[in-house]
Amino acid sequence: MMRRIALWAFAGFGVAVCWVFFSAFLGPHFNFNHWIVFRLTFPISWFGRIRMTYYEAIFLNAAAYALVGLVTEPLWRHHQ
Repeated sequence: MMRRIALWAFAGFGVAVCWVFFSAFLGPHFNFNHWIVFRLTFPISWFGRIRMTYYEAIFLNAAAYALVGLVTEPLWRHHQ
């Protein structure tokens, strides 16, 4: 189960890195908060405009995905 939670965290890391590269390509003044895909895949954006570095955003997104994995994996195992 720990390996699957680590995979959840790695998925969150990958998604955040993709968003960071995408935002670096578009520029600093592009507003992502209107995109539903961004809001769903980057849960840190739910807290509004918090000033943080790219590294902090990547780490927090990986941690949020790991928390989702902690919640869903026991339910998934119980369901099987």
